[in-house]
Amino acid sequence: MPGEPPDVSTIIPASAIPAEILKSSLGGSASINLGFDRQAMRKVEGDPQAGPIDDARREAYLAYTLARRPDVEKVLLGDAAVHFLYGRAKTEGQQDVDVIALLNSSEVIIGDAKGEYFAKAIVEQMPHTSMVLRNKGKIVTEGVVLALQPKTVIWSTALEDGGRRWIQAGARHQSIDPAVFANQKPPCDPSYAYLLDPGFHVLHNPSGFAVKPYTNFPLLETHIHAPHVDGFGHIQPGVWSYKHPFIIPTTGARVRVGFVR
Repeated sequence: MPGEPPDVSTIIPASAIPAEILKSSLGGSASINLGFDRQAMRKVEGDPQAGPIDDARREAYLAYTLARRPDVEKVLLGDAAVHFLYGRAKTEGQQDVDVIALLNSSEVIIGDAKGEYFAKAIVEQMPHTSMVLRNKGKIVTEGVVLALQPKTVIWSTALEDGGRRWIQAGARHQSIDPAVFANQKPPCDPSYAYLLDPGFHVLHNPSGFAVKPYTNFPLLETHIHAPHVDGFGHIQPGVWSYKHPFIIPTTGARVRVGFVR
């Protein structure tokens, strides 16, 4: 019916991740299954980080997604990506990404698989990783995030009288003031879906991240104009502004986001 909230899964396309993309080893850890798609998987070096199997599947699927691209020569996953970045094992607290895809000797794509807190990769891990790679003479041309589907999505729906109304699809969140969105102030674009990351909504109020719906791995847009700390490249709390492409501040690359159930 007109005005009824759409299901969240109809707003953000969900990708099916086959269980057979991984194989289990004797210790409970997971490794990529080269036989899943040998032509693509032969480009992948490394395995997902130790942790829950669903997290490992997202990391493997992200690596696989990048490996399928004809412009990608090699994909470094998990510890292989960390060693490429630092030349050593990871130390506690470092904000690196899960995946680094090599396009050529100088250009790379960086990617990260997240749970529902997708913005951590966008405002912390990707800027920091890009800065480290820049210092190594590498150019980040694109960022890609694969995360769990957000529980709260802000969505504009058509009404019977020809008007539009902003609603929260999925779980409602108390930090969102419906009156703000009713008048499209801040300047929300009804052709976009707005994504709420519960871990970052206090900093990036709520929600400055927008994507084109019904699109696989859409480019991220933002209403947040924010500075970043030179020492780490992390994006700081900002103010609402006009909608513009999200750019990793330490490299100038665009970011794509994809979501799974």
